[in-house]
Amino acid sequence: KRATSVPLQLFHFGAKGWGVRSTQCIKKGQYICCYFGEVIFDPAERLRREKLTLDDGTTYVAEVSLGPKPFWFTNDGNLWGNVARFFNHSCEPNVRVKIILDNQFPKPLMALFAAQDIEPMTELCWNYNQDSRQRFTAKEKDGEVKMRCRCGSKKCKKYL
Repeated sequence: KRATSVPLQLFHFGAKGWGVRSTQCIKKGQYICCYFGEVIFDPAERLRREKLTLDDGTTYVAEVSLGPKPFWFTNDGNLWGNVARFFNHSCEPNVRVKIILDNQFPKPLMALFAAQDIEPMTELCWNYNQDSRQRFTAKEKDGEVKMRCRCGSKKCKKYL
């Protein structure tokens, strides 16, 4: 329920653009922060917002489902959000997203946890498609929604 558990720093990572790193070690399983934004349940509103943010090729809309039945919600950090919206994608992520349902909060929380021990000054990345129930919105080209991956990992899939 804290904003962050470690000091986070915005940093420019060349072709990937802005990203996030910590100045301290982060232990596997440690809570890092939550992805804050406006939580939207209406699919039509989600589509409208995606179209608005696609003009510059970037979007901060994270979409996930809850439970075994597909129940989608969108967490839109484009107009307001926190540092988590700058976490980049990696095909070999060092951060995992967990959806937290808590009676004290009226809407689901997207909490980010370390997937492994992370050394200081290492970029913090999560897999935007970490399971089949998550979807990252990308620019539409030739009828397909694809975005070139810039993670640079050995297991890079080239596209999100």
